[in-house]
Amino acid sequence: MQKKYKFGFIGTGAFGSALANVLTTNNHKVIMYGINEQEVRNINNGNNRKYFENSEFTNPELISATMNFEYLVDNSEILMLALPSIAINDTLATLKKIRPERKYNIINLAKSFEKNTKMFYSTYIKEYMKDNLENIATFIGPSFANELFNKKATIINVFGNNPRFITSIQKYFNNEYFRLRVADDALAAELFASLKNVLAIGVGILSYFDDARNTNAAFLTIGIKEILKIYKALAKTKSYKSVADFATFGDLILTCSSTKSRNFCYGLSIAQYGIIDTEKNFEGTIEGKFTAKILEEILKVLKIKTTIFWLIINILNNKIQPNKILSFLAKSDEIV
Repeated sequence: MQKKYKFGFIGTGAFGSALANVLTTNNHKVIMYGINEQEVRNINNGNNRKYFENSEFTNPELISATMNFEYLVDNSEILMLALPSIAINDTLATLKKIRPERKYNIINLAKSFEKNTKMFYSTYIKEYMKDNLENIATFIGPSFANELFNKKATIINVFGNNPRFITSIQKYFNNEYFRLRVADDALAAELFASLKNVLAIGVGILSYFDDARNTNAAFLTIGIKEILKIYKALAKTKSYKSVADFATFGDLILTCSSTKSRNFCYGLSIAQYGIIDTEKNFEGTIEGKFTAKILEEILKVLKIKTTIFWLIINILNNKIQPNKILSFLAKSDEIV
């Protein structure tokens, strides 16, 4: 039976709202599920003031929001997991519980590693939901939500388990300002998309003590080399195809070069005020902080030597002072 909505967004965050706006621009009907009554009310009134102030959704009559999770699930053909990664596990468990017989079409927006299995979220979702999964795709790439919402030209990558499903999704989303391109290398895309948040914290710390462009370029280049070293350890026999893709090089440059990046600003705050005060006062989800904890375990288990990522991890663990980030140049000679 045909569903009332083609796309149902689980979550009312900034990026999900920006993607919902892409769909309404393309004249597709969308519903969003949220837990904040004011946000849900605002969306039903045509905007999401928490993230976009007075900017309106394109074709607001095509978007609605609900606090009834089951209503969204039952009336949506494709579910968009548009919520923080820390909420993914509980959401998947609920999907299996409420409709144990259903095979879902899922689009995943979560990056990074699942904390217990150390799998990327796209892999974890596929494994966990295997008996309840029809199709899965992951969106990943350089996309500040505010810019996408305001229709600035944006290209991100997509990959998944079914080429036909991906092609159909591209037709729904692609328009004059937004494009989905199939990723050249899914593993590289996920690894860069995850670790660039950790690297951005480091760049934020570094920029406070030394904002020279030469220094920044050296730091980023070594960081990229270390990501590729981690790639080789994870992929084992597989060689990476290219780092010149939107979710790899593009996403890293965006996140590590702008004060619009929460992870960059988090690092800057650590350098200014220290890790303890930053933890108390910094608002918003910092994906790089959670990723760094899992990365620490991966580096230990696989015995991967890095300079920059260990400096960032040790600063986040309050084992060394933030200004020790400046030692990256001398220490990197041993690694890359």
